[in-house]
Amino acid sequence: MQPLSTTLEPSQRRQMLLLMLPLISAALLQTLTLIFVKNVASMLPALTLLLTTCIVFIPFFVSHYLSWHYHGLRAAMLWSGGFLVYPTILMGFELTLSLGIEKEMMTQGVGLAIAASLGHRISVLRRERNSTAASQWVSRLLSLNSVVAVLLVSWASIAAGMFVSTVDPMHNQPIAPIIDSARVMDNFGLFIWYWLQFLFLASLIAIIYCLNRYVLIRNILSNHGVFFFILAGIMSVVVFTPILASLGLLLPLNEDNLTLIPSENNNPFDVINFQGFFAILAITTPVILAFERQQQNAQIEAVARQQTLTELKLLQQQINPHFLFNTLNNVYALTLSKSEQAPELLMQLANLLRYTVYKGQQPRVKLSEEVDYLENYLALQRIRLGERCQFDIELPRGQQPWLIPPLLLIVLVENAFKHGIEPSHSEAYLKLSIKVQGNQLHMLCENSLAIESAAHKAGGMGLGNLRRRLTLLFATHFELICTPRESTWKASLQLELTPC
Repeated sequence: MQPLSTTLEPSQRRQMLLLMLPLISAALLQTLTLIFVKNVASMLPALTLLLTTCIVFIPFFVSHYLSWHYHGLRAAMLWSGGFLVYPTILMGFELTLSLGIEKEMMTQGVGLAIAASLGHRISVLRRERNSTAASQWVSRLLSLNSVVAVLLVSWASIAAGMFVSTVDPMHNQPIAPIIDSARVMDNFGLFIWYWLQFLFLASLIAIIYCLNRYVLIRNILSNHGVFFFILAGIMSVVVFTPILASLGLLLPLNEDNLTLIPSENNNPFDVINFQGFFAILAITTPVILAFERQQQNAQIEAVARQQTLTELKLLQQQINPHFLFNTLNNVYALTLSKSEQAPELLMQLANLLRYTVYKGQQPRVKLSEEVDYLENYLALQRIRLGERCQFDIELPRGQQPWLIPPLLLIVLVENAFKHGIEPSHSEAYLKLSIKVQGNQLHMLCENSLAIESAAHKAGGMGLGNLRRRLTLLFATHFELICTPRESTWKASLQLELTPC
């Protein structure tokens, strides 16, 4: 976990607010419920209830914050301590009674806090959009249709629970927004009877939602514009309101003078029913448009990511054959001269090709593997060049806890041989240094440069591809500087490594 600072930057304050926003909403909703239950009608008692709720919610906030900044088992233990152990102790010793909070209301508050914390985690997981099966399952679970279905079923369950908790609920309106869990369990059959009827009402609301999303928005608004969307919406309100209201009147709970439809009477053409239909359209339209826009943006991002991966593959394929052809030419030259070093050279080439084939297509490899690849390449060049080139090599040793895109570092080294050392008719040199400081890799490659090597000064295909790959992989989080001089070429690369 990162050390806490007494002063937060604006971006850190925004992140803190977003992290705590779900629990703040849960605390406010719990306070509002307490206000309704206790029939509070003035500001001072309402503020007292808000303060009491905030005091009770403090461990929830702390647990949510700490579990977010840790990982694995420690995060699970911190979350469980705040959201499971703490409320169990409170309700077990009836400590909330001293604060004036009944056990049933505390149970609701705990449920709201748990739902807020888990909802935040699931939402972040969905936004990251990893390709794992778990994240894909979460993404499907949090689709707009699934969220609407869950909300409607939850509404039906809450309404049924409130009806069971109230004696003769149809004649004691408005009923208190509280659920007596003991009464629900004792009258579970009655709860199911109420639940099925409210679920039927929820299905009528779902029909309006589906009509709005799949007919009015996706077809009429998308294809014909706002004017025809408004006309179609008005027609839908006029035509479907009496039909759906008539279906709602079929429920057994309805009575002669009190019904469950918005007008609360037996008139499906009552103006309040039309207003209710219009209100559902007005509420769902911006929500649907926001989700549709988010889905469209996600599809665009997926296409962009795929294009980036495709371009990276193409750039890698351009580099690998170039290196292969150069090395095969070296082997060919040694076999013509019947050099005893040819078998060892072939072994080094086999190691290089094995790495290229099996590791070169992966998004990340261990830094130690990339360094071993460079050592094999340099060993091959030592065999081929002999005394023609002096080597000054400094590479990190041992296992490194870092990952790096494969076949990046080799480009600068290969470029040094191709354009600087090989064309030279005099003694040449290569100075290569790779160091790791924190999560930063610093690479310096310096080599002698033949005066006639004009192509090297132009950069060549390899350096152009390297810069493009670095841009695609690291955006602006890298630095590549190439400095040509009359007799030397110096290339400096700095980039961020990924932890294993």
